[in-house]
Amino acid sequence: MGNLLFLRGFTAQDRHGELIGPGDMRAQTEQTFANMAIVLAEAGGMLADLRQTHVTITDWHDYSVDNAVYNRHVRAPFPTRTTVQGGLGREGLLIEIESVATLATPRQVIDAAVPQVGRTILQRRANVTYSDKLAPGLASYAYGVRVGDLLYISGQVSTDAQGRLVGAGDMAVHTRQTLAHLRLVLELAGMGMDDVVKTTVMRTDWRYYASYNAVYREPFAPPYPARSTVCSSLAQKGLLIAIAAMAVAGASTPAVVATND
Repeated sequence: MGNLLFLRGFTAQDRHGELIGPGDMRAQTEQTFANMAIVLAEAGGMLADLRQTHVTITDWHDYSVDNAVYNRHVRAPFPTRTTVQGGLGREGLLIEIESVATLATPRQVIDAAVPQVGRTILQRRANVTYSDKLAPGLASYAYGVRVGDLLYISGQVSTDAQGRLVGAGDMAVHTRQTLAHLRLVLELAGMGMDDVVKTTVMRTDWRYYASYNAVYREPFAPPYPARSTVCSSLAQKGLLIAIAAMAVAGASTPAVVATND
């Protein structure tokens, strides 16, 4: 669609559908990126054109291996990134990466002021907006990437500016803090909560749904953004919720909304 390219969830299968690297996260992550690179090249792009990634792994114990390979293929300024643990559609698969790319299109990146893992202060770029209110990440990702009127936001969580957990065990506090991060990234990109068109919510326990849902409503006004809510484990111990989002500048004005009202 124009310069916008949506990539399906890629896995470690070869062109014949055979699984590459059974039991080997490094081999599977390498094959997954190789498959993504083939499709991007067919469209005239490359891995550097990635703007959003959603990574599903089957076991957090493999995360460091996956992350090392990810960092080798995806360089700064990084795309947004949300990583969860979950089941995949074929026995033996360890990882799947779904992504969005834009080809030959400038972007604005929202990032923490303190360099994240694997970066130095010398890697700062003119097209990156830095904020000391954002915690340095535990992996290589951007908090937000804006391309034209479209903004991708990584999965936000309940931490403070130093990366410390806020509201241990309290879903209402976690949800409110997570939404505050979401609002901050939007503001840094020149947008607001009314511009959010889609959220993906990942929670660790369905029993907290009522308290999460009550707080989730607070910053949004009708017409509400589309929302998907799933149950999955999260990377940092103690986290109860993560929210990833997409926003479009000025979306609330011309929006055509389908609801069940």
